[in-house]
Amino acid sequence: VRKMMLPSSSTMHFSSKAILECILIYYRIGQTAYEMLRKKGYPYPSLSTLQNHLRQVDCVPGILDDFFVFIKKYRM
Repeated sequence: VRKMMLPSSSTMHFSSKAILECILIYYRIGQTAYEMLRKKGYPYPSLSTLQNHLRQVDCVPGILDDFFVFIKKYRM
């Protein structure tokens, strides 16, 4: 809500849940549509913010627990 009220504010802190939801939106609609929504004023984090969070995903050999979160979200 704050981002929508003050769109010029450059510093926003998003919760982990909000970041996850935006990553899922990004992967479902693609980069062009995601950026279009941001330009229209939707309070979504930037692509660089999403990329920074994705870099922190644990990708070592073995069971990739972090990816189960994404798999759960995509199951219908």
